[in-house]
Amino acid sequence: MNESKIKKISFTGDILCDFPEYKYIKENKLNFDILFKEIRLKEKDEILVGNLETPICDELPYTFEPFSFNSPYSFLKEVKKSGFDILSIANNHCLDRGHFGAIKTIKNIKSLEIEPIGIYFPKEKNYNIIEINGKKIAFISYTYGTNYSHNHCFLNRNKLNINILKTPLLEDNRKYNFLEYYLYNIKSYFKYTKIYLILKRLKNHLFSKNTSNLNLGKSYIIDDLNNKEWKIDISEINKLKKTVSEAKKESDNIIFLLHSGGQFNKEVGTFTKEIVNILTKLPIDIVIGNHPHVVQKFEIVNDKPVFYSLGNFLFSPNSEYVNFEYKPQYSIKVNTYWDDIEIAKINFEILKVVELDKNHAQIVNTFEYIDNCDMNERIKLIEDCNLILNTVFNTENKKYIDKLEKEYNVWEKKCQD
Repeated sequence: MNESKIKKISFTGDILCDFPEYKYIKENKLNFDILFKEIRLKEKDEILVGNLETPICDELPYTFEPFSFNSPYSFLKEVKKSGFDILSIANNHCLDRGHFGAIKTIKNIKSLEIEPIGIYFPKEKNYNIIEINGKKIAFISYTYGTNYSHNHCFLNRNKLNINILKTPLLEDNRKYNFLEYYLYNIKSYFKYTKIYLILKRLKNHLFSKNTSNLNLGKSYIIDDLNNKEWKIDISEINKLKKTVSEAKKESDNIIFLLHSGGQFNKEVGTFTKEIVNILTKLPIDIVIGNHPHVVQKFEIVNDKPVFYSLGNFLFSPNSEYVNFEYKPQYSIKVNTYWDDIEIAKINFEILKVVELDKNHAQIVNTFEYIDNCDMNERIKLIEDCNLILNTVFNTENKKYIDKLEKEYNVWEKKCQD
């Protein structure tokens, strides 16, 4: 990717295509462009980076359950049209349609001249070097894991190399089992047929007092080092350090995209904190985090700027796994402004996923969206944005704004000199 006069590299939160939204668009014979029609994400002198948290594979079943994803190529085309240049695909859902789905995802992304990062074919380098204004910038993307316990797809490194922070438990004693993966997913598919769902709803109606909170506990996750599933994997950390070292030899700067954290958890977990502590002692310039599906704080760690989570860029508010306690409908778009050699300033915008109809939503920029709100909605929007600002700046109940701003400054180079 060779661009001229690029001054800004920007990052968004998780790009999802949940089942309720996919179903709504399919049943109403709509196009995915309606999701993006109310937002202008990108300027001429800007490179836009996102986290694509779904495989793109038309040959296999699309999303049919809450915790396993696959989206049409037509969805990816609209992601491209909305302005994305680079997509991180190293995340916990990257193997939801197995190795075949991951391979097709890479090929589909490349077919639209988008740069995929985080998953590579054997013998390829596991980082991307992109030349911008004569500078070489390395993009490195890592995920904490690949949902092996849910999708039953065990990583076969002879087929794919996924940048991963911790391998599944008992990996050394297992071999990739093609049949196990497909039998599990066939079983899952039938689990979400209409007959099964009708019986499930009937059971919930008869035996549950409050069905709206059935999935609340399941969706709230803490990445705690005291939990054996969140132990630091020294072998993978050593591979990570080697990756950074090799990328630095070829580049002027390194941008690290980290997929880690506790789902719907406002607080940063001890596992992610330790990973960030390790990362920021390496020669990288910034850490951009995703995965918790809510906005988390910004912090300077070992003199490096760190965003732990940018929140949900796109998702369906009616997905049954969503926990609304910390406002997953809001996200931030991080804008890094570059001088000749490094990041000079970091700002962010506040975005929101607005529900328009049952199971249907659109992404909006809060600064522009407020003009379409009535007085009560304006008051609520400003109140919510103050909560997001308190989260980013790690404060409590502080009133930062009386009216919305286009961007909010979080870091400047001159303040650090």
